Amino acid sequence: MDETDLKICQRCGVENSAELATVANLRVCPACAEIMNNYPFPRWVKNAAIGLAALVVFATLWNMRFIRAIVEMKRFQAAILTQDAITTEKHIAAASAFVPENNDLRVLASFYRGIILVGEDKYDEAIALLEEAGKKLPPTWGASFFLRQAKMLKAFDDKDYDMFLEYSKELLAQHPQVGHFHAGLASAYACKYAETGDAEFRTQALASMKTARALSMSEPEKQMLDEYEPRILHRLATREIISREEFTKRFPDGWNENATNEKEVAE
Repeated sequence: MDETDLKICQRCGVENSAELATVANLRVCPACAEIMNNYPFPRWVKNAAIGLAALVVFATLWNMRFIRAIVEMKRFQAAILTQDAITTEKHIAAASAFVPENNDLRVLASFYRGIILVGEDKYDEAIALLEEAGKKLPPTWGASFFLRQAKMLKAFDDKDYDMFLEYSKELLAQHPQVGHFHAGLASAYACKYAETGDAEFRTQALASMKTARALSMSEPEKQMLDEYEPRILHRLATREIISREEFTKRFPDGWNENATNEKEVAE
């Protein structure tokens, strides 16, 4: 290459007094080098770059909710093994909230929320959610069991003791070897005795409670019956039906039939 060529700007064509430096593989004069190094991007290029950056951010945030849903599902699965209904419901509700368009997650969230509401004595809400979940979940999930339990407890609250007895029988038919359900049936028979005075209901209540005692072998089951049985015996002795809260309020130190008889004699 001629030495003169090394002094000619390949951009503007002006010959310079000294050999020129290169920018982007071109020999250019200082003025052209300044222009090339600081050349403004066209507006459409800037707009495209901004749009692309926004798309990247949106895609990241959009995908993040799925990642968070997966994390909550893993926590949900772990909570199931602990049999902690409150924690289980919290995680499946969170997973469903992250991906609200997923019907399967929504159904599971409804199912567990229904179980929690049963424990909170909010039977109408629980029944609506459990009925919805029961239409979609496989029978092995037991939605029908919790639904029947909610209806049974609602029947007691509504003082519909015929339905209370009916649902108690249905639950016992599903779990005939579980003492808790025999105690539940005893409670229903005791309500019918209190309502009608029919001695047959009293006899059936005592027989059911006796069976509950025979089947309840574990310490937690025995403790449950120790708390439950006095309320049933009080109902049979007085023909008065009161809630667990009212019973505890009236008899903070416990109740027994002898104490009731002594009170009646004194009066």
